[in-house]
Amino acid sequence: MAMTAKQEQYAKSLRQTIMIKVKREKGWSSEEFHQYLASWGYGDSLRKLSIRGLQEVLSIIDAGTEASVPSMQDYRAKYGIGQFDKQGDFVWSMLRELGWSNDRFRKFIGKRYGIVHWNALDSRQKSGVIVMLRKYLSTNYTNDTNDTKEERIATDGTDKHG
Repeated sequence: MAMTAKQEQYAKSLRQTIMIKVKREKGWSSEEFHQYLASWGYGDSLRKLSIRGLQEVLSIIDAGTEASVPSMQDYRAKYGIGQFDKQGDFVWSMLRELGWSNDRFRKFIGKRYGIVHWNALDSRQKSGVIVMLRKYLSTNYTNDTNDTKEERIATDGTDKHG
């Protein structure tokens, strides 16, 4: 979903605030910050992030020193996931943007492929997952499982969940 002019202006303001804090308060170089950004699962560019992603990055930066900032390893330990390949790291950042948990992602790929871990998928399946997640991101689809079927139909006239 494309941002409105107002949303784009807000996103720009968030990016500027983040970079000011990174340079002035943290004293990080651009390279250091982009390494942290990637290690947190947000990719390597602020411009590619949604407003929600930018807000999350800002809250991480506001949390304290780089020693107190969660690393990707902390997230992997928290969610019980191992090392990913480069595509897996990209998928993990998309999952965070969608607001999906690791358990939800495992159910998603388990239902589609009968496999419950990213590393067990073959390259064709991984590509399929990426395409689907990109579609969900572009349509602002979060698959809120707390809604009942009736609430979803009343809200948007469709039942995306079947």
